[in-house]
Amino acid sequence: MDGSSQQEPVAGGSKVEAKRRKRARIAAMDEKLIRAEMLLSVSREVSGIENLDDILEKLVEFTSRETNCERATLFLNDDQTGELYSRVAQGENRRE
Repeated sequence: MDGSSQQEPVAGGSKVEAKRRKRARIAAMDEKLIRAEMLLSVSREVSGIENLDDILEKLVEFTSRETNCERATLFLNDDQTGELYSRVAQGENRRE
């Protein structure tokens, strides 16, 4: 050996690559856990609400917070008339 610091290859690539893949898998699992916790939180809060308008408002609130936006609107489509209308809106200038 000449004393050079070459890494020995491992199955599927170098040790550095294996560590990178492991970190990526852990990050993906963390992201899935965060999403699962958020969905569980939404389910818990919505399950105690009996009024449809309040449920929709809570869903818009969660969605706007998770997407980090200032305000949000939930639009519904009336199949009979073909019209799109807002059912829940956040922020100023609320109107249907």
